[in-house]
Amino acid sequence: MKDLDIDELDLRLIDALQARPRASWTSLGSLLGSSAVTLARRWDRLREAGAAWMTVAPDLSTGYGSLAMGMALVEVQVRTGTLHTTAAELAQCPEIATLEMTSGGRSLMLTVIAGDGDDLADFLVNTLESMPGVTHVRTHPAPRTLMDASGWRLHSAERARSPHDDRHGPVPNPALAAAIARELARDGRATAGEVAANLGLSTRTARAAIAGLVASGRLRFRTEIARPLSGWPVCSWYLIRSTPSRRDAVGRQLSQLREVRAVMQTLGTADLAVVVWMRSLTDVQHLELSIEEMLPDVVIEDRALVFRTVKIMGRLLDEGGMATGFVPLPAYVEPAHGRGR
Repeated sequence: MKDLDIDELDLRLIDALQARPRASWTSLGSLLGSSAVTLARRWDRLREAGAAWMTVAPDLSTGYGSLAMGMALVEVQVRTGTLHTTAAELAQCPEIATLEMTSGGRSLMLTVIAGDGDDLADFLVNTLESMPGVTHVRTHPAPRTLMDASGWRLHSAERARSPHDDRHGPVPNPALAAAIARELARDGRATAGEVAANLGLSTRTARAAIAGLVASGRLRFRTEIARPLSGWPVCSWYLIRSTPSRRDAVGRQLSQLREVRAVMQTLGTADLAVVVWMRSLTDVQHLELSIEEMLPDVVIEDRALVFRTVKIMGRLLDEGGMATGFVPLPAYVEPAHGRGR
């Protein structure tokens, strides 16, 4: 990992940007007791080092529909001796939003957002399973996301409110919205002027398009920090089995746990997948005990400790968890029309 000193103001700045991702530096300065110039300079330093970044993700809540975006959790086993090369090759696939090296009965855990259901099937059959290093694939389609990582806070147990079904407004120009979304995915704090220059638009057009897209509720801003620098260095996945009548309630209860970053409904023997960040390895057992005490009627079917995150929501990471590159998703706003169909 690159040598980088992260102090309390840096962490408070990241925390503030998680809650108010596109707030002006002046308003953030008033909140944090610092100058706008200082905060902008600190953010540039963190972003350039790959220690923190801001992106957007499709809103995969109930009202939008994760499955409509071709979303699935995919377990992959690879041939012995090919883990790093296969992971590096897979990380370049736009359909793979997040890629993690894990323990247990799989080598890799993938979060796939392919664009639509047909593109998901195409990716799984024609791309993933044909890769030389891949020996086994197990897919868990994810029809609903109950909580996504945009709601998790670095310093606070309080979560961002989940969007309601009626939050999504119309997008007047889907093609322009898709282009704007991709620019914001690359840099969630990109100004209207920067977006305009990149897309060949007037600043006025870019500003209106950004405002309309943000107001539509179809994007979720995510201010991320390299996990080793966050104070939450341990990551794990849990596959949990509940009952159909209790699934939503269980998902909501799990979402309230401080360590939980995301909860998604899956189709399979396990009907909920949960990803958590923890402060130490000993917290793994403590968290499982908490889940058992809080939800005695559920079963933890499997858990996967993450040894290394190679990619998170399109951002490529080095071995120290620092951002080094970016591979945009196939779609952020409207389901993509299948390639060649």
